[in-house]
Amino acid sequence: MKRIVFGNIKGGVGKTTMATAFVERWYPYRKVAGRDDDSQGSFGEALDLIREVRGVSFPEQPDILIIDTRGELGSIQADSADLIICPTGLSQVDINALAKFIGKCDESQRARMAILPNKSKITPSKMLINQHQEAMDILRAFVEEEGVLHILPPVSQRELLQEFLQIFDENPFQTVPEKYLKRDQSFHNMIAELTAVIDEVEEMLELPKIAVEAA
Repeated sequence: MKRIVFGNIKGGVGKTTMATAFVERWYPYRKVAGRDDDSQGSFGEALDLIREVRGVSFPEQPDILIIDTRGELGSIQADSADLIICPTGLSQVDINALAKFIGKCDESQRARMAILPNKSKITPSKMLINQHQEAMDILRAFVEEEGVLHILPPVSQRELLQEFLQIFDENPFQTVPEKYLKRDQSFHNMIAELTAVIDEVEEMLELPKIAVEAA
């Protein structure tokens, strides 16, 4: 079984949202389940909603287990993880918090760690693009220095991802209502962003290829 752990000591960077997106993407095609190790219980609530709305029964013995944490990793979580995903914003405050989190991880844990940046907007202004680029350059240099495995492609802001995941009565990766696609190109962009991230994680974990129907 592959274990993916989401962690970062800073709240509001998208740990629970991205964990939910991975479950949404995979459950039609892979034996995936989730576990909520955060006392707030938000990921558990999201899993319950997927069960109720999508009619999903998660396997007791999954091939992939996605674990949401309260932030800091326990030794069992960190040592058993095949991949530790650390969502982060791109502000200086976010990057400083990420540095503190990584600083508490040992060399072995860093070698199984992937940073997942989230942007401010789906279609940012020229000024924001420049700010994002500067922040990404800082992040890349820091990651290389600290021996972190990988930086994943950036995704949009947590609040936009939450809206995207909550707005549909069916799996958004499979069936996106035409009225939303006509209204806003951002839904196309959101699917592309999330798919790019999850595809890279599949390659990192060497998961078997599965033909996925495009939305």
